[in-house]
Amino acid sequence: MSDSRNTHQRPTEPKMDDFRKGQIDDAQLKLLRSGENSDLKIRCRDRMWGVHKVILAQRCPFFRAALRPGFQEESSGIIVMDEDEPQAINELLTYLYTLSDQINLPSGRDRKIGFIDVYDEVYSDSLIPELNDRPQQLIQSLTNNVKYLSDVLVTADKYQVSDLATLAGQKIAARLVVLQCWAGAWKDGWKEKDGWKDLDKRLTSAFSEALYLEHEMPPLQRYQNTFFQTVISKFDIDTIFSDVEFIQAHPRLTREVLLDRNKALKSMVEDVPKSKRKKYTMQH
Repeated sequence: MSDSRNTHQRPTEPKMDDFRKGQIDDAQLKLLRSGENSDLKIRCRDRMWGVHKVILAQRCPFFRAALRPGFQEESSGIIVMDEDEPQAINELLTYLYTLSDQINLPSGRDRKIGFIDVYDEVYSDSLIPELNDRPQQLIQSLTNNVKYLSDVLVTADKYQVSDLATLAGQKIAARLVVLQCWAGAWKDGWKEKDGWKDLDKRLTSAFSEALYLEHEMPPLQRYQNTFFQTVISKFDIDTIFSDVEFIQAHPRLTREVLLDRNKALKSMVEDVPKSKRKKYTMQH
């Protein structure tokens, strides 16, 4: 017969790690937002943050190096980061202060798009009927997320904050799963429905703008590849890339499609033995 006295665990003394992480995050975030007792300024275009050297130097190799004695940034008391996107710098600083696994995506996003990070591919499939009802809203929300996350990923990679870069990459990948689900539905017959006929072009255009930034960005390459493979395997690229305005708006993606086509043609030629190749004669 078991001893009922052993069915309950004895309470243990609270440890420092037992304090709610959310409360610590909030306190750190308040410190960043208020700039209280800050000893350094960071400027990015029209935004300025009052920050704390000890926090940044401890958690970011770039700031650790920039704040060494003798460096201009350390002596001037201000670090200028005008080449970066202000919202991405804000996310970088927020992460360095809180080490949170959340990224504050644009507040105007569709709530259902926000749940992508919580659920799996089944949830992505559930969005397909809604895409039929309000395609432009969902596409805009999804690709706004991707553009924002792309900026965060590139910035985190640039300043060697690898955990934030990984986090942003995971969120981009989750949104590409949604694209793949929608692309599969389009190919499997939804393209015949009203409002879906040019959906492949709209999705391709929106994701191209979100993932292909002004300059080549190596950290985004793997996500660009996933997007590219989805486009060429699921969508009607002959129709999409016959549109001159589309080509002019998306030159880098167009170049990749043409290179892929050339490789395919070259492979077809190389697969035919020279002895069996026929001379082409123009038909009159």
